[in-house]
Amino acid sequence: MLRRISVLFVLVPFVLLLFTNFKQDFSKDDYDNLKDQVELISWIFSGIMAIISFFAIFIGFMYENKLISASKDLQNIYRPYTINISEYRQVIINYQVSMTSNNLISYLYWVYLIVSSCTIYVWGVAVGFYTKYQVSLEINFSVPAVLNFGIYLFFLILSGLLVSLTFILNQIKHFKDPLGKGYLPNTDQITDIDYLKTKNSDLDEVLIKSGFHLEFYKNPPISNPKYEMILNMPVKLKNLRFVLKIYDKEKNNILKCYGKILDNSNFGERFLYRITDNLPNSIFNTLQDNASGELKVYDSDDSVISRITLRLDLIDEYNHTFILQKAIKEREIMENDSRLLNNITAEEVKFFTELRTSL
Repeated sequence: MLRRISVLFVLVPFVLLLFTNFKQDFSKDDYDNLKDQVELISWIFSGIMAIISFFAIFIGFMYENKLISASKDLQNIYRPYTINISEYRQVIINYQVSMTSNNLISYLYWVYLIVSSCTIYVWGVAVGFYTKYQVSLEINFSVPAVLNFGIYLFFLILSGLLVSLTFILNQIKHFKDPLGKGYLPNTDQITDIDYLKTKNSDLDEVLIKSGFHLEFYKNPPISNPKYEMILNMPVKLKNLRFVLKIYDKEKNNILKCYGKILDNSNFGERFLYRITDNLPNSIFNTLQDNASGELKVYDSDDSVISRITLRLDLIDEYNHTFILQKAIKEREIMENDSRLLNNITAEEVKFFTELRTSL
């Protein structure tokens, strides 16, 4: 609705013309004086329209460059096949910059809108004055009739061009996608799992390129170490509902954590969450021996929308790291893990995990 308000503003002059008194009679002297004033106003508005045309070109050029760049970045956000994790994060930041409104350009847009509206109204009055407020729909090829018809025709063409240009600039100002349909999404939506699902983006690839990984640390003192598990996401995703499992070499589930990331108030930030700092050392030691994992992501209807394997990428005495490896296209017939997420609501903490062991 807000997108149409400014376009409706430029239609106000046509309404004012309906309420303008065109039936007033003038003496010859008054008519000559008004005619001189109309000619002066026409010259003034011609100069103003030259400036307004520059404004229109400037606004369109500035916005169009930003929107084309944003539209290209959006395709990489939906399907980040050819970029790595750091490039994916940079694309998201670039998209945010491209979608930032420019106050100066917005101000110039409203100046253009107001002057265009005044131009339509004043020229409408001038046309009525020159033609003595008479419009004939009869087919007549006499010189006065043709000139009268031409004056109204040119006025309608001018008004149509101004209204059309206002509509186009309004579309650009509200981030119309120049390379696709509809409008470009805002910065909150491009990292929202629920939104990405509706756009048929490759969620598996998005999750992999977000850098989602699980880290395990053996912390000092060496004589009595503590074992820590951390969830690390270089690109924070919104409305992320997941269940993550870690398996030993016999494919027994030794760890399960689950949670929701519901907010992304600081756009482009890294998400780092300590799941526990009291992990049993037996689990930490078990991870060194061909451990693997699986990540399942759910939508708001508790349906699995992404399933990705995890592999142990970094192994040393003090640090084990699991990273996302490849997507699993098959879906389980019986899905029970989604029940874990029912205990987590928006009224609770934004992110919640539970650690389970079975050794």
